[in-house]
Amino acid sequence: MIIEALINGLLFGGVCALVALGLNLLFGVARIVNLAHGEIIMLGMYGVFWIYFWSKNILLAGLVTISFLIPFMILIARARNHFHGGGHNGEKTT
Repeated sequence: MIIEALINGLLFGGVCALVALGLNLLFGVARIVNLAHGEIIMLGMYGVFWIYFWSKNILLAGLVTISFLIPFMILIARARNHFHGGGHNGEKTT
């Protein structure tokens, strides 16, 4: 029971560290506070959970989720560039 709690704590701490690293990197480089960051993470977590629940194959769950989320994120970025002009802070890019 204690070993399971330690493993769960390490895994949750790793997820929190990755979320913090992603937010820090995005804000530090692009100076954008991405409020959709958590939503994308939750889509990935739910995707892995349900695909693993149905298939019992963690590798398949990860690969399928990644293969759907990467095009989804690209689509969101292109939609943002199309509707908001593409630059940082509303500036136009050439």
